[in-house]
Amino acid sequence: MLVFRNTGEVNLFFSEQLDSIVYSRLDTSNIKHEDIVSQIFYSPDTAIIIPINEIDSVAFGSRNETVFKKEVRQLNDVDCQWIIRYDGTNIFYKLSTPSNILPSKGYILFYGERNEIFPNGLAVKVNNVTRTDDAYAINVTEVEFKDIFDRLFFAGSVDTPNYATTQSTNRRKSPIDINNIYFSKDFNVEFNGNSAKFGVNYNLNIKNSSIVARPLDGYYSFKADLHHSLGTSMSVDISKSKFYKDWDGLKIPLGRYAMVFTPYFYLKPFVSINAEMLCNMDAERNMVTHINYSSKKGSKPAFTMTTEKADGNDHASTEIICDGELYFGVAPIFDFNVLQETAGVRAKMRFGPCFNSEFGLGVITQLAKGYTIEAYGKANLSACLRLKGEATYYTRNWFTNEEHESNIFDWQKDYFKKKYDLLPLFLYSKAVRPKTLKKDIVEVAVKIKPDSLMEIPKEIGFEIADKSNISVDSCYVNPIDSQDQEKLCYATEMDITSKNIISKEVDIRPIVHYAGYTLKADNIAFNNDMPIQPMVFTMSNGITMALSGIPYSGETSNDSILYKAGPHIPTPIYDKDFGKKQFVQTVFIGNNENNWLLGTWKGIIDEQQATYTFRDDNSGTLNANSVSHEFTYYTNYPQSGKLTLYLDNDTAQIFIVNSITETTLKCMDAETNETITLTKQ
Repeated sequence: MLVFRNTGEVNLFFSEQLDSIVYSRLDTSNIKHEDIVSQIFYSPDTAIIIPINEIDSVAFGSRNETVFKKEVRQLNDVDCQWIIRYDGTNIFYKLSTPSNILPSKGYILFYGERNEIFPNGLAVKVNNVTRTDDAYAINVTEVEFKDIFDRLFFAGSVDTPNYATTQSTNRRKSPIDINNIYFSKDFNVEFNGNSAKFGVNYNLNIKNSSIVARPLDGYYSFKADLHHSLGTSMSVDISKSKFYKDWDGLKIPLGRYAMVFTPYFYLKPFVSINAEMLCNMDAERNMVTHINYSSKKGSKPAFTMTTEKADGNDHASTEIICDGELYFGVAPIFDFNVLQETAGVRAKMRFGPCFNSEFGLGVITQLAKGYTIEAYGKANLSACLRLKGEATYYTRNWFTNEEHESNIFDWQKDYFKKKYDLLPLFLYSKAVRPKTLKKDIVEVAVKIKPDSLMEIPKEIGFEIADKSNISVDSCYVNPIDSQDQEKLCYATEMDITSKNIISKEVDIRPIVHYAGYTLKADNIAFNNDMPIQPMVFTMSNGITMALSGIPYSGETSNDSILYKAGPHIPTPIYDKDFGKKQFVQTVFIGNNENNWLLGTWKGIIDEQQATYTFRDDNSGTLNANSVSHEFTYYTNYPQSGKLTLYLDNDTAQIFIVNSITETTLKCMDAETNETITLTKQ
């Protein structure tokens, strides 16, 4: 459907995209009137208000037609073979030009293409023909389109070029889409001793296009949704430098409409560097951009560009060093050409991934020496899809084809912003150094976010250092399978019994292999891994009554505060991050259990036969490996359900009692987790 307006504008609607048409009291300034003043044309994503007093006529179906005046002669490629040059005033023909090709006085000449001779096409009237020594000089003056055409109109969508001069009666319910405009290029960059390789693969689909050309009234309109898809690759090794370059690309004509409206699309790759950078990366970016261009005779062209959606992803095959910004991709340029006009509008875009970071070599070497929160905080890479847009108004010299451009407006906007952690972000960290007399062991565990950027997981380990920051031991570990795919888990146990540690205190920290360096994260605080259980009690006149958590295992006071320790309540432990399910069952050793414990018990401990004798004065004897030791034992210490033996050789054994009867004692070594069964003799 076509709505012709007395302003010279024409609105084109495709029936499949037109939801409804309603009368309205709102005008184009959104002011409500008492009477109906407009009609609103609704489509799925837009509403166009047209004042009723501007509607001249409405037509359904195609009204496309091209009708030349009788005296017009269309030049073609055969004619151009005889033409030497054109200086804007005279067309010079070869002296050997056949008489049927040489124009005569009074002819109107029209050439609807653009070439080296007629860079802006041709629409002229022949004033006279003069023969010189080396050519025929055809003196001409420019004419308007109304001197060439009786009728000239086009309304439709971007299509393959159609130069038919007869009226079309085809009706289209929806716009035609132009798919798979494809451009691919690899290019190398070398500057100031730096080198980089870039690759771009660009695909453009033009959808929902709408073109109206009414040349005799000087009105042109172009609307379309541009679906961009860009794949990029880069292999970069550059020191801190600033560099910009673009390359010649691909010119894509978008057809000729109403003989004189010839928009085209031009693609060229570009790169903008202001960074120190070392990386190998691939990136994908997708975007939908809506453009709206219109031009009326006597008015400056109007142009808008909006972005509707954007997405993408990134992959890196090596570690990334980046201090600065890198932006590269393709620069699509739309040129809205009208034949023989020496002024027009261009829509320029720069479209591609942009990366920036402060994680340069200086920060990396700093973290290799030691952790600082400022340096570790710079270990990230910001990525986005950057669109830089510019609309320009150009004027072209008729003779030299040189141009002068002036800016109408420009803008820059970043879409699909993401931040990648280049070093692990520790969601959880825990270290334990059990107090045993047999071994000096450090247990450590961390959880991190999985790396969505790097194709190869980072090497993560742990380092133990003394208080002088001298490394005592280190190791690298593999991730543990986790039921929660949002986290990666690492855990290990490091035995430093044989290490010569001057100070008894040590620090433990995660370490990461990155870009050939070993980088240090923040220290992990130690804790004793002893759960504290609640106990509720009352006190009156110095007498304590326990209300829950009976019995309590001890008490102490400090700064006038009385602390009471409740019993350890056995609970199942479920850790979905580390993929473990563990249930530790213990019993409280009460009066009956204490009586059952008295006597002699035999069993296998650490692959050796052992005999324990418990006496009612909390003393006992251990016979193992033909060696006998006396010990003192305590039940429910240091926690409920534990049996602790202090031997005369200054060592200790702690057992977690799982169950006890008059004949069988089942327990677990708290240090080795070995399951033990003792039988009463």
